Amino acid sequence: MNIVKSSLVAWPLFGVGISLVLAGFVVWTALTGVSWWTSPNKALADRILWRFVAGAFLVCVTAPLLSAAPLWRRLLFSVLAAVAVAIAYYACGFIHLSLYGV
Repeated sequence: MNIVKSSLVAWPLFGVGISLVLAGFVVWTALTGVSWWTSPNKALADRILWRFVAGAFLVCVTAPLLSAAPLWRRLLFSVLAAVAVAIAYYACGFIHLSLYGV
């Protein structure tokens, strides 16, 4: 019963972390606009995006540590969560590139 209750906290927290990456790209796009390479707000948008990504990384890496699984499994899931954040970041970048071009 304890495993189920702690997993009910870990999975939504992981989902919040991944959605922070998407939210960061939405804010970045809103600040820079379509012509992001000439935007005067690009430096500000980059700083905000990296804060969102760093927050997503911290939330996703700590989420598996809240489960009741054995320690080796929690550490493995933390590493996989870090990889998932990197994949989400590059996937959002690819989608942005596909929509708005270079």
